Amino acid sequence: MSKEPFFSIVIPTLNEKKNLPNLLRDIEKQSFEDFDVYVVDGMSGDGTVSEAKKFSKHLPNLTILSSKVRNAGHQRNTGASKARGTYIVFFDADVRIPRNFLEELNKHIQKKESAIVAVWIEPDTKKSLDDLMATTYNLSVLLGKDLTPAAVASNLIIRRDCFNEAGGFDKSLVFAEDRDLLKRLHKLGYKMSVMEKPKVVWSFRRFRKGGYAKTMAKILALNIGATTAGIKFVQKVKYEMGGNAHEKVKDVSLKANRPV
Repeated sequence: MSKEPFFSIVIPTLNEKKNLPNLLRDIEKQSFEDFDVYVVDGMSGDGTVSEAKKFSKHLPNLTILSSKVRNAGHQRNTGASKARGTYIVFFDADVRIPRNFLEELNKHIQKKESAIVAVWIEPDTKKSLDDLMATTYNLSVLLGKDLTPAAVASNLIIRRDCFNEAGGFDKSLVFAEDRDLLKRLHKLGYKMSVMEKPKVVWSFRRFRKGGYAKTMAKILALNIGATTAGIKFVQKVKYEMGGNAHEKVKDVSLKANRPV
């Protein structure tokens, strides 16, 4: 068996034929090459797996797994159970990363000696509202990292032994499963650091599809409920995975520091 990689990248998918190839191309171009990749597909019906298989030649360290359970937390756990890396990098299929992302992440980890890393985001559009929301999110992650760590799972990196000790994501949750895991890790004494650059390009497609005001109100209400009522409230939430192969959104030009 080959040497264990430093990073294992885990990507849960459901109908991500349009988006997954972009991320896999970004991963393929990484300047830091000590990693393997696990795509965990929730029985997609749009050809997501076929698209992923096209990368097997250029990403020989790519493993494609199938999950009968369509649940992001469950799928991440499935990938993590197969992962061999020292650190697990959790992405969603619609994020984008620059060529030097893993290289800089490695430097950050070595410098901070972090068990958990959250990465700042930038939007996949040039809309001022998206920029404002991304900035608000970034500042909240930074300000809360020592007391109440919270970050979305799509840009979360966790040392594998810590992830396993905490028991992974709670597969009964479809919302705030990332916050729940970070809370448990925090109780175990593990600290989270924040990598401000390079950022992950984060998709605001859920807001475009559902409407900004309506989606923001829903997420705010869910967060308030999760905070006040706890895990029993979150277990009852209906919050579908973000993949939508049929979303019609015009392509936008990536910013200068984004991958091409």
